[in-house]
Amino acid sequence: MPKMLRKYITFLLFLSLFFNTGNGDTSVFLTVSSLAWKEENGKVIQRQVEMNWIHNNTYEEAWVCLYDHDPFDSKEDCLVKINVTNDPTGYHKTEFGFPKINFKPDNLTDECLHYWIALISSGDIIVSSCYRAHPHWMINLRDQIGNYSLDELMLPGTHNSGSYQNYDPRKDYIMNRYIVTQDETIWNQLVYGNRYLDIRVAYQNDTFFITHSVFVSDIPLAKVIEDVKLFLNSTQEIVILDFHRFENGFNGLNSDRIHLKLIQYLENELSSIMIPSSYGYKVSLNTLWENNRRLYVGYTSYSAEFGFSSEYLFKKVSHQWADADTIHDLEEYFNRTVCKRIRKNLQSSMAQMTPKMAGIFFDRYKGLRVMAQAVNLKVTEWFRERWWHCANIVATDFFHGNNIIEVAIEANKKRWLQLSIY
Repeated sequence: MPKMLRKYITFLLFLSLFFNTGNGDTSVFLTVSSLAWKEENGKVIQRQVEMNWIHNNTYEEAWVCLYDHDPFDSKEDCLVKINVTNDPTGYHKTEFGFPKINFKPDNLTDECLHYWIALISSGDIIVSSCYRAHPHWMINLRDQIGNYSLDELMLPGTHNSGSYQNYDPRKDYIMNRYIVTQDETIWNQLVYGNRYLDIRVAYQNDTFFITHSVFVSDIPLAKVIEDVKLFLNSTQEIVILDFHRFENGFNGLNSDRIHLKLIQYLENELSSIMIPSSYGYKVSLNTLWENNRRLYVGYTSYSAEFGFSSEYLFKKVSHQWADADTIHDLEEYFNRTVCKRIRKNLQSSMAQMTPKMAGIFFDRYKGLRVMAQAVNLKVTEWFRERWWHCANIVATDFFHGNNIIEVAIEANKKRWLQLSIY
């Protein structure tokens, strides 16, 4: 095929993909609400399916429908039907709950899970999608992203990844509302498509635990490592494990000894697949796949007077952290920072609001679930429409409530097509 013809075809593909992922596009997608509560009758409400749509407002009549089957098999038996003719961008939270899924290592799939959504006009399906996991999205894109380094990709991730817990109304007290940031295990976070894990560690009773600030959870770090190993052994994906903060047990005279113990534990468990720091952060994904070095471990700086160093640890990922408790302030911060690289390493946009201590004390925010619900769809919009071309890692709370995983996958395709044209 002549070079100019190839470039022209690539350009057409780019335009097609561009107008299917943002900037005036027509699309529909599903999210899952982060809100959870117990009603007076004792019924627990959680994980409500949310319908989202964007269209160009040129339809004489348009409907968005929720299905429990593929609408191309049958447009009948719509569970929820919303007239969106005069509502080109919208959202609707349904009463249908999205179930917890027990994924198995030998049966990981990106097929549709339980619910579909479609935009219908004049009896025709204009566009549809479904909720799905993305356990293999990186290796599936190898032809497009294999020559990239991790800092050249847009990667979805989770904030305070180890602070996960199923909603339990018996634990719905004020402090717990500000500690739990996810409701899926590390294993499920990875299976759904997240590739960045933000880990905070404490050391108590001769055991490493996950912690959120100074509040130590009952989740041992060993469980996190077990899930990461299982996922890496079950797929060909590449994962970033970022040890970003150390709390209880790391602050005393024995802190160097505790760090050494942790590093030796990580090497014992993971060194066969960890990326050597000698590779540098600009190493291509193809090189990582060829050498089966698929785990990037970031580690915050520490004192090592005993002279110990590890050949497998990188600098911790730089966090773009707004410390904002309003959507406006978070947006303004990202406007200034997302496309600006300050340090030469990986960079994560921490796309969640941060409560102030006084607000926590008086429960002014009603918890992190409520804060995530308020911002998650705005985060989807911002990175889909403004920053898809420059963002590196995007980490969120209660990730089901946004569409960042699919936005990131499409953004990486668009970047490749954009470079292919030029």
